[in-house]
Amino acid sequence: MRTFTKTYDHPLLQQRSLAHQRWIAGVNPDVRTPQVVEQRPGEIVYEHLDGCHVGPADLVVVADLLGHQHTSAYLSVLKDARPDTAFTSGGTTIDGFVDGRRERLRRLLASGSVPGPALTPEAAAGWLQRAADMPAAFYKDANPRNFLVTDTAVAVIDFDSLTLAPFGYDLAKLVVSTTMTSGPLVQHTVQQALDTYNDHPRSRGLPGRSRREFAAWCEFHHALTAQKLAAVPGVRVTPGTSMNIRIGTAKGEQIDSLSSNAVPASALGTTVTPPVVSGSLTSLPENFLVVDEHAAQSDGLSVGEQVVTLLPSGARVSTVVAAVVARGLNGDDTYLSASLTGAVMPSRVYLDSQTGAGRPLDEQQTVAVNQALAGSGARIVTYDDYLEAQRAHAAEQTDNAAVIVLGIALAYALIAVANTLIMAMAGRRREFALLGMAGVVRSQIVKVAAAESAIAVVVATVLAAVATGLAAVTQHVSLSRLATAPPTVIPWTQIGGTIALCALVTLVTALQATGRATRQWAIEAAGIRE
Repeated sequence: MRTFTKTYDHPLLQQRSLAHQRWIAGVNPDVRTPQVVEQRPGEIVYEHLDGCHVGPADLVVVADLLGHQHTSAYLSVLKDARPDTAFTSGGTTIDGFVDGRRERLRRLLASGSVPGPALTPEAAAGWLQRAADMPAAFYKDANPRNFLVTDTAVAVIDFDSLTLAPFGYDLAKLVVSTTMTSGPLVQHTVQQALDTYNDHPRSRGLPGRSRREFAAWCEFHHALTAQKLAAVPGVRVTPGTSMNIRIGTAKGEQIDSLSSNAVPASALGTTVTPPVVSGSLTSLPENFLVVDEHAAQSDGLSVGEQVVTLLPSGARVSTVVAAVVARGLNGDDTYLSASLTGAVMPSRVYLDSQTGAGRPLDEQQTVAVNQALAGSGARIVTYDDYLEAQRAHAAEQTDNAAVIVLGIALAYALIAVANTLIMAMAGRRREFALLGMAGVVRSQIVKVAAAESAIAVVVATVLAAVATGLAAVTQHVSLSRLATAPPTVIPWTQIGGTIALCALVTLVTALQATGRATRQWAIEAAGIRE
């Protein structure tokens, strides 16, 4: 049996982990967890489970699992538990939710060490007070690395953390840690995950979690995780929030709907550096709005123009177009002052060195950040690596779409080629018969037809190359107006494969059609239609 060994620095931590696993297995016997093979001082040996850690595509599936776990635990054990009080069940004591977090959140939010906080200390205290009267579920640190997608089910691993918590709190940790690991999530996916999670308690007569409450728990996790980054010496933390905004005139006329990034004014032009076409990213006003060329041209916007911006919260704020930046191919490249958005949870965090604006972290700082994020499920990547991952993902989606669309088109084209050749060869029976009567043997006629088909393939390839070249030049000129110096990539492998497939279909069809057309005796074929 393949095994996995986890080490512990203290015997008490080891004992707690074992107790947590036994308790979870007891209240959720139908959930897959690794079996304990052996216990040694400072070590627990588990069976090895084959699988991969979860990602954004697995969010809804894991939300379904968490909803099932929490509802089952409540109905079987936690009905009498209160989130604000430690609870003992089956010999295992589970810490309360409130006491361990109240003082930490108050201190963090009051000190200003949390970048872009969406909660005030008073609001956090209010949510903790309300949580004390909510039905009790449990929190097991649901970050992506604590689940494994196996061939049969999603398995739960790592049992170091276990406390009581309101319903939805563990799902919020999964959403926040997945965002920190993989980048901003599609809001529809997050809502679908919450709805799937809520199906379980609601089906048993329990209340589901509202979007507002779920957002509060997400902010709890953001504050508790971000403070670890802010505590790393020499590292500057810059939050960024993706959101959809609408811009209009002072009279209430809507101009456009834009995908925007809310960032602090101090970060734009230093940490976040889009190429500027007009205006400036220095000395930005508190109500700045930066748009790309496409929005500026299509909406008739210019630097210095005042517009009214409608935020996702419903608030209307007055903004001024401070700069126009180069546009790209990945949607709107629009930036909004974070001071206008109020309390919203960042969807990403930029890290750079405090020794210089925009300077990357050195090796020591990178190690310190990774240590601060250890166990959170988040990971640190360079901005270039992040962009490359986004490009690779977009390229994969484009390639998949191209394969489907061009594959269908190619299939129809090959069918048309084969059908044309069959009809053409059938119409040349008299010609082939006359050649036979003149002394040309059947194999020579077939070779002539094959040679003609090969010449047709060559001529068609040349004509297609010319047409494709003209189309590529036109597209490059058009794309140059959308992006700066768009690269030209020629897919030689795909082109070569397409030509080879066309040549193969053409030759095979021509050979078979010619062979069939020359089966009759020459004198009989020559008399056709006489």
